[in-house]
Amino acid sequence: IGSAVTVVDAAAILNIKAAAATKILSRWTKQGWLERVGHGLYVPNPLSSIEVSSSDGGFAIVSDIIGEEGYICGWSALTYHGITEQIFHDLSLASFKWSRNKRIKLQKFTCYIYKIHLKDAIGLKVLWFNNKKVFISDMHKTILDILTHPSCGAGFMHVVDCFRNYFNSSDCNIDQILEYA
Repeated sequence: IGSAVTVVDAAAILNIKAAAATKILSRWTKQGWLERVGHGLYVPNPLSSIEVSSSDGGFAIVSDIIGEEGYICGWSALTYHGITEQIFHDLSLASFKWSRNKRIKLQKFTCYIYKIHLKDAIGLKVLWFNNKKVFISDMHKTILDILTHPSCGAGFMHVVDCFRNYFNSSDCNIDQILEYA
C-alpha cells in the first residue's frame, strides 16, 4: 500500500459499496491502522512508521500525504538547503491536489499544506526516502515561495532573515528567481 486510499478505492478493492467502505476505513482509523488526511482520503500507518525517525526531518511520510502531486516547501525546504539553522518540528508542504490550505496531524508531525497551482511546479528536485520519491523545491524556488507566501516561510521576520542569508550566500541567483517568477 503506502499511498493514499480513497473511499472509492477501498470500495473497489473490497468489492463493497462506498458506504460500507467508509465505515471500514473509519474503524481502521480509530484502530490506528490509517490516518484520515482529508474528506474520504486516508493514508496507511505502516507498523514500521509508528515511531518515525526525525533524522529525515519527517520527509519519509511526505509521499503518503501528497505523493508526486506536491513538494516539500517553505521552512522545511529552507532547513534542508541550509538557509536557516532553525529546527522545525512541523512540515511545510505544497500540493496541487488539495482544494485549500490545510493543517493535518500525521504521527508526530503536523503538516501544513499550502494549495498551489500545477503551473507553479517548477524548480523541483527529487529526493528518495525509504524507496519513495518526493519532490522538494530547489533553493531558488524556495526563496520565491516564501517571498510570495510568507506563512510557509514561518512568518515575515524569518523570511527576511532567510532572504538575507540566501542573498549573502555563494548560491544566490536572483536571475533564477526571476525566471521562476
